[in-house]
Parts: sequence; structure tokens; C-alpha cells
Amino acid sequence: MKAEILCVGTELLLGQVLNTNSQFLSIQLNDLGYDVYRQIVVGDNASRLEQNIKESLARVDVLIMTGGLGPTKDDLTKETVAHAIGEKLVLDLKSAKRLKNYFIDKREAFNENKKQSYFPKSAVILPNDMGTAPGALIFWNNKKILILPGPPKEMETMFLKYAKALLAYSQGEFYSEKIWIAGMGEWEISKKLNESGLWNLKNPTVATYIDHKGLYIRITSKMETQQKAEEEVKKISHKIQKNFGLNFVGINEEDLITKTGHLLMKENCTISFAESVTGGMMASKLVGVSGISKVFKESYIVYSDEVKIKNLNVSKHTLKKYSAVSREVCQEMLQGLKEKSDADYCVATTGYAQEGEESSGLVYIGVYNGKTIHIEEKKYKGNRHQVRIQATMDGVNLLRKKLLEDVSRETN
Repeated sequence: MKAEILCVGTELLLGQVLNTNSQFLSIQLNDLGYDVYRQIVVGDNASRLEQNIKESLARVDVLIMTGGLGPTKDDLTKETVAHAIGEKLVLDLKSAKRLKNYFIDKREAFNENKKQSYFPKSAVILPNDMGTAPGALIFWNNKKILILPGPPKEMETMFLKYAKALLAYSQGEFYSEKIWIAGMGEWEISKKLNESGLWNLKNPTVATYIDHKGLYIRITSKMETQQKAEEEVKKISHKIQKNFGLNFVGINEEDLITKTGHLLMKENCTISFAESVTGGMMASKLVGVSGISKVFKESYIVYSDEVKIKNLNVSKHTLKKYSAVSREVCQEMLQGLKEKSDADYCVATTGYAQEGEESSGLVYIGVYNGKTIHIEEKKYKGNRHQVRIQATMDGVNLLRKKLLEDVSRETN
């Protein structure tokens, strides 16, 4: 079935508010088996909103709208939907009673917000457990129109608790799986999938995505039963895992940071960081993994030469001869960190993130397991933040790979 998402609010068009609702709803609809054709943003303008509602309903089976359910004059969603489908707004007594109880000592506030209790006549009302504006599901001409509040917490709670089950349909069962990949760009992943004959599959489908946690491949299958769909996804998943080797990180919730943290805890290996260019970002990422305190020893942000000398015993001679951004300084940072923390694994970064300079993006990342030091030279593109993010993720990935290699060596 086909679906579109229509988010309402001038603040979204002006960029004053980040539209996270579309991303959340697209993921949820994908899990339900819908094909999302469009994501649309319309300002608080009744005529343009009605035009987009009518156009969407002519194209798809389900239209999901967020925003415009408040009590003010520019909250136009319900009125505009009602006009577009030829229905009147009627008072929902349960919603009015709930709103009255909410403003039990504020009669004036209740009167100002009473507008939130009116809905198109055929609407099924969805309670708002996180706010005052209820949502609604309207069945019209074999179509579904889902109206949700704009604030993300309200919208997500309402969708998951009340709306999702009402949108489910039984035209086959879906199963999908995320496969996290590290150490490769999106184009490299696509190329490898294509060379493996896994890129243009029809069912299951294979696609690449990127978010703040990294890169992943999503495999989705639709079959007559969920078991069959899962079996088809697993077949492709095993092939991808084999083809990508050490670049394969984990499945579903096992993104790069989570997987690395779990590996450290599983092997009972302690970790310490000395970060210059990444400024504590690697340590901060891993601290977010539940239970990491069992193995996390210490972390230093050693941005200046003076601090590198003071905290890690990096020699003045090495800094003067090779500069702070060099393989030699990275090595001494690792050695000094090992001597200071005696962690099983020590990780260090040093580099240039300043934009507009010839050396910008040059970063050295090193891992020391107490026996051997491994240092990689990287040359990143992008602005200051992008360079630091790439170095952070590559540093954690290098740690993960060295840990896996050491574990494999010990068990063989």
C-alpha cells in the first residue's frame, strides 16, 4: 500500500524547527509494509494545505499528517481536512471532558483550548497521553487519513500506542534487518553489493542508509508469512556478512559504538583514550554504552603540546622535529597513555581539523594493545565537525578490528 507524510507548520519551512517526524514515520511505515512515496511540508496556509491534501489522497492509500492541532487561529489541520473531504467538524464529548479536567482550575484556558475537541464527523479519536491535542484517524473513500500532533514526543507516543495497530494490514508479512558496516564509504558498499549480485534484488530488497550511528544496509522481505520473510532476509544477510568480512559490524541494534563496547566487556579488556583532534568524542561515544564502566579506565583530551608533554610524556624533541600531527607523536601518545593507565587497549588521535588549510583533514589514529602499536594515516574531507566525526568513528572501528584480530589469534 502507498502512503505519504504531510507535515504542517510554517516553522518547519523556515527551518526554525527540525522535522524529525517524517523520519520517524517513514521508518514505522516501512516496518508496516507501506511504500512511502512522498514527504511534504506545508506552511500554515489553508488553501495550499487543502490542495496538498487532495493531491495526496488522489495518489495514495494512507495520508499521515502532523502538526496544526493546537488551539490558535493558525492551527488549521482539522478544519482543512474536513473541508477537503466534505465533512463538518463536530464536538467530541470525551475529548472535551478530558480537556476540561486538564484545565479544571482554569476555565479561561479551557475555553481557549476547546477548539482541540472538534474533529471531522467520521474521525476515530486518538488520545494524547503527553499533551492536550488529540489525534484522529479518518476512514474516507477507502482511504485512511491519520492526523497526529506536531511535538515529536506527543506524536511518537500516540502513533506507537494507538495509531500503529490501526494502520496494520494483512497483505503479506514483512521482515527487515539492519546490517551495520564500518570502514567503508556508501559508494564502496554499493559497489561491493553490486559486484556480489545483491544490489538489484526485488524481494528481498537491499538498500544502504546513513545516520548518526554510521552506515548500514537494510534488507526487507515481504512474504505470505513472517517466518518465510525472515528466512529470505537471513539468506541475504549471511551472504553480506561473509562478503564484507571485518567491515561487518553487527545486526539491528549492534551499531559500531554499541558493538565495540560489548566486545570490550565480553573480553574483559580495559580501555583508555588520549584524544587531540577528536577532543573526547571517542570516549564520549563509548560512555553511552550501558555497562561500559566495567572496562573504561580513563580518558585525556590533550589538545595542546604542553598537555601532551605533561600528561603523556611526549618529548619536546619529537614535537619540534615532526610536529604534533605526526605518526611519531601519535606513537608517543600511545606509549605514554599505556604507561599512565595500563589499560589493555589504548587509543590516540592527533590531527588537523581546521578548514581552508592544505593540511586540513590529516589525522593519525593509533591503537596499542601492550604488544604492538598500529597507526593509520587518514586524509578526510569536509568541515571541522565532519573531520572530527570521521576520525572518531574510524578510531572506534580500528579499536574494534584490533580487538577482533587479537581474540581470533588467541583462539586459533
